[in-house]
Amino acid sequence: MTIRSILLFIGTSTLLAACGGGSGENQSIEPTQKWCWSMQSDSLKGTFTTNKISTVNGAPSSGNYVLTDASVYESAYSDIEIGSVANGMYVINQPNISIVWNGNTVTSFTRADGMLTNGFSLGNGIGHGGNDGAYIVFEIRLQAADTAYLSRVSIFSDTSTTPSVSPVGVTGKCPGQT
Repeated sequence: MTIRSILLFIGTSTLLAACGGGSGENQSIEPTQKWCWSMQSDSLKGTFTTNKISTVNGAPSSGNYVLTDASVYESAYSDIEIGSVANGMYVINQPNISIVWNGNTVTSFTRADGMLTNGFSLGNGIGHGGNDGAYIVFEIRLQAADTAYLSRVSIFSDTSTTPSVSPVGVTGKCPGQT
């Protein structure tokens, strides 16, 4: 074996190991991950976008992922408007919110610095995007919405159900999203 052959073999082996080769797993780091969320039997749907995420065979690995955007793309409620944080319609009420994903489900919402929080709200009421929209609450075992941050008139409240959160699949879209 020549030195060139040995170096080629070592380089190929290192590359395969780094990519999960040889173990049957295809590991990669994606720049962002899009997640689907829904509440109230799918009468309210939206997305989260998180920072880079580690995937194995295309599925997000367990980890703590910081929200960089959130949106509402379908709503059966007139006070809950379609829009996103990115387009200025909504704001997230706490800084550096992240979801903790165990590989199958969200186990908690926390601040990126690791401090536990009860959850977070996505708001577009007075002072939150210039209209009197809604204040949507995401917590473990709680999903709720009020007509606006200041009025706190309930649109719905479910104190036993965590909002459904799942990674976007290969289509790049959530169920019912256009």
